[in-house]
Amino acid sequence: MIRLGEELGHDIDDEMLVVKPNTYRGWLRPKESEKPKKPGRPRTPKATVSLVMQFSSEILTWGYERIQSELRKLGIRIGITTVSDILKREGIHPVPDKERKYQPSNWKLFLSSHMNTLVATDFFTKPVLTWREWVDAYVLVFIHLGSRRIFMSPATFNPNEGWVLQQARNASMWLQDLGIQASHLIRDRDTKYPARFDAFWKDSGTKTIKTPVRTPVANSFCECYIEKLSANA
Repeated sequence: MIRLGEELGHDIDDEMLVVKPNTYRGWLRPKESEKPKKPGRPRTPKATVSLVMQFSSEILTWGYERIQSELRKLGIRIGITTVSDILKREGIHPVPDKERKYQPSNWKLFLSSHMNTLVATDFFTKPVLTWREWVDAYVLVFIHLGSRRIFMSPATFNPNEGWVLQQARNASMWLQDLGIQASHLIRDRDTKYPARFDAFWKDSGTKTIKTPVRTPVANSFCECYIEKLSANA
């Protein structure tokens, strides 16, 4: 039928009686379903991208899963990979989610992205010979990862809660003198850190991050410094 219409120059109003002219013209129009589709997944809406960026910039302690969860509360459903891709395109790597298994690659990205606002801390001991016996002296070290500057507490034989809190105050004043506002403080799970230690840093605007169990490499800056001190002692 179309071939016959072509011979008539598609001017079939007075010639073709088998079908109505409008039906014939409908055959000539390309159908929507026949239009080629663009390859790949559709792009994430700009409004969604803006929300992801806003959550990450305003609330630094949120990881990929938390951002995805908050978007879901707003009725926006995107995959965690999409959240990750959006932030990576902007060069942003938030703190790894506590719920996710520790991955050195993720931790390395987090450290490199926040280097200038990260501080790490750790205890080390040194045996000291007193007039009665050998006793362990405790020292608390703080290191600013960006500049590698060190704050070292005075030694004590009794690292109780009051002493640990005082060293936190001293370290905070040290950071203020340097003009550094720490976004995160990295520490291990040593029981000598009291709950008030984390509360003090939280009130100062610093989020405390506990390293995973049995992963000293997660606090490698402090570990390396303490190892050097021991080697030179």
